[in-house]
Amino acid sequence: MHEAPGRHSGKTMARMLSVFTLVLLHRVLQASGKLVYVFLADSVDLSPNCAEERFLLVHSPAHNPSTSDTVATRINGVWTPGEKYRSRTEHSSTSSLILLGVNYNDQGWYESECGSSSFIPAVKLRVFVANVSVYENETLKLPCHSLTADRTFDSISWERNGKTVFKLDVSSSKISYGTGFEGKVFLSRDWFSEGDLSLMLKGVRLEDGGDYFCNVLHKGGREKEVVDAVRVNVNKRRDRDQVNCTLSPASKVPEEKAQKSWVIVYIIIAAVVSGTGCFVFGWWLKSRSSTRGPCDGKYSGVETSPEVSSSNHEETGI
Repeated sequence: MHEAPGRHSGKTMARMLSVFTLVLLHRVLQASGKLVYVFLADSVDLSPNCAEERFLLVHSPAHNPSTSDTVATRINGVWTPGEKYRSRTEHSSTSSLILLGVNYNDQGWYESECGSSSFIPAVKLRVFVANVSVYENETLKLPCHSLTADRTFDSISWERNGKTVFKLDVSSSKISYGTGFEGKVFLSRDWFSEGDLSLMLKGVRLEDGGDYFCNVLHKGGREKEVVDAVRVNVNKRRDRDQVNCTLSPASKVPEEKAQKSWVIVYIIIAAVVSGTGCFVFGWWLKSRSSTRGPCDGKYSGVETSPEVSSSNHEETGI
C-alpha cells in the first residue's frame, strides 16, 4: 500500500520543523547563556542548577560547534564521566561538577539537559594563556590587541579582579584611573592606528598582582567585549644587603683566606726590601772605609808616604 503524496510531504515538513525547533532552541540557549573566563591549567566549576535525578552535560568545541562530546552524566546521584573526561572531572557532592586542568581545546559551549525535557542555558568557556612574572618597581607591559580599523568604540578599559584600573572614553578622550593606579598606567599613543591596546604599568607593587582583563565597548553596544587577559605575578626584589646577610659562613671562608694570604705576601716583600737595604748600606760603609780616613790611613791597610803627608799639611796651612 502506497502512502499518499500529501501525507509524505506532511511528515517531511514535520521533521524539518522539528529540526528547525531544535536548532532555534540551541541558539536561544547559547544566547541566554553566560560567559566564563578561565586561565590555562586552572579548574572551572560547571556544577548544574538541576535537582532532577538525570543530568547531562555536553561540550561543543569553539572550533567545531556542530559536534559535541559528553562531559558527564548524573543518574540517581551517581556521576559518570564521558570518554574524554575520565580523569578530568571532580565531584565533592551529587550537585558538584569541577573540570580540572583546563586546556585550550576546552573552549566552547557547555550545554546541559536537566531531566527528560528541561534545558539549562549554556555556558561559554573562554581560556586565556598569558601569564607573566615581574619584580616590584619594574615597568610591565600587559599585551592586548584588537581590530580597530573601520570600527568605532565608546570606551577601552582594563580591569583587575573586577575593579577598574584604566578607562579611556574615546569620544571625549577622558581618562579614568582606578585607586592606586593614578598616573602609573597608560596606552600607546598609536593604539588606534596599530590596534595595540596594551597597557603599560610603571613601578609595579607587590599588591598589583592579579588577573587583568582588556575590554572594549563598541559604539552603541550594551556589554563590554573581553579582548584579552593577563595573569600577573609580582615577586619581591632582594637588595644587596639582604643577599649579603644570607651568605653562609662557608661562603665567607675563601674571602678570609685571601686576606691572610695578602698579609703574608706583604710581610715577605717587606723582609726582602729591608734585607736588601741593609746589604747596600753595609757595602757603602765598607767602600767609604777603604779610602784614607782619620789616624793617617790606618784603616786603609796601605802606608801613607811621609812626603805626601807633609806636602798636604803645607798646602792646607796646617
